[in-house]
Amino acid sequence: MSRQLRTNFVIKSAYGQVLGNGMMIDLHILDAFSVEALASIQSLQLALDMGFTMVEVKGDSRIVILRTTKEKKDKSHISAYIVDARFLAKSFLKPIF
Repeated sequence: MSRQLRTNFVIKSAYGQVLGNGMMIDLHILDAFSVEALASIQSLQLALDMGFTMVEVKGDSRIVILRTTKEKKDKSHISAYIVDARFLAKSFLKPIF
């Protein structure tokens, strides 16, 4: 059973200045892990579109962050999101999760 889930993300400078933000609402996402993974992807894409070369990603889900930073193949139900997040993270000089 799917339900409506919502998440917000904010991009800040090293000094705490807000440089961009976004919100995601989806009616067809199965769980909070998927929402967190999608929020990571969207924030990485926004940072890339804004021309950033360094990024630090913070999130509520430690599982999503750990799966994104590990090199081994992810076999969870969010594996497609993890692959996308890893691909985007490679666009930055030194992504920090």
